[in-house]
Amino acid sequence: MLRFDDIPLYYSMTLNNTTPPIFDLKVNRGRQVVFQGGLRPGDVADLGAYKLRFQGLEPWMTFNLTLDRGVTPIFAGFIITLLGFLLHLLFWPRRVEWMVTDDGWVVRVWVRRGDDVFEEKWHAWCHQLGLKAA
Repeated sequence: MLRFDDIPLYYSMTLNNTTPPIFDLKVNRGRQVVFQGGLRPGDVADLGAYKLRFQGLEPWMTFNLTLDRGVTPIFAGFIITLLGFLLHLLFWPRRVEWMVTDDGWVVRVWVRRGDDVFEEKWHAWCHQLGLKAA
């Protein structure tokens, strides 16, 4: 949309790659078509109080070089989170408590169901160290 003196003009345009190039332009003011047609370089479109001249094409090229410094820390955080999640799935964490009672030190470990091998090893370690396993 263009605004000339607060009058909105809605336009659609297409550049056809021909020799010479043709600029297809359609301009509406409300529902009324102000201009519709093809413009060659040097042609003028009459928009009522204004005239639009198609001067021609200039060859140009853009080269955008960007650096986003936030990508590396975010990617590193994602990798660390993923590794932590995989470690959580592979290794079962066990809760261990050390308590002092009148009889001495007591070590308690919460073991998940089906982890009988660890429970047997835990009792053997506590026996070797002379600790009371609970």
